[in-house]
Amino acid sequence: MKIVKEFRFEMAHVLSNYIGPCGNLHGHSYRCLVEIKSPDLGATGQPGMVIDFNEVKRIAGNVINAMDHAFAYNELTEDPFEKDLIKVCEKHHKKTVAFKHRTTAELMSRFICDEINNRLNQEHKPVRCSKVTLYETTTGCAIYEE
Repeated sequence: MKIVKEFRFEMAHVLSNYIGPCGNLHGHSYRCLVEIKSPDLGATGQPGMVIDFNEVKRIAGNVINAMDHAFAYNELTEDPFEKDLIKVCEKHHKKTVAFKHRTTAELMSRFICDEINNRLNQEHKPVRCSKVTLYETTTGCAIYEE
């Protein structure tokens, strides 16, 4: 059985070494669909439920809120432009989020799923995030499935 919870957030990024408009600093209004599955209803102690939607909102919301209205960057970048952006944000105490990879929708959807699962494992072991659909635009998305 699965349930789905939708989240929305705003975030800026740049795709270093990308030839095209996404190589410029820009932002997106992301729409994120998080699918949670359970081996059986009631596994988290709530009869008839995969997991309480309020728990999904709290756990997945904490992951997503860390990215909301932030500048996302690849902490392993060698790109001078991205490195300068990071320094400016740090100097002016602006909200940032560091990734160990490029900030593509594909890699971010996997990151979101992994982070949610890390938190679910601590509190609700039999329940898993099985799929994250991350819309970067209204017509384009990346889907990560475990």
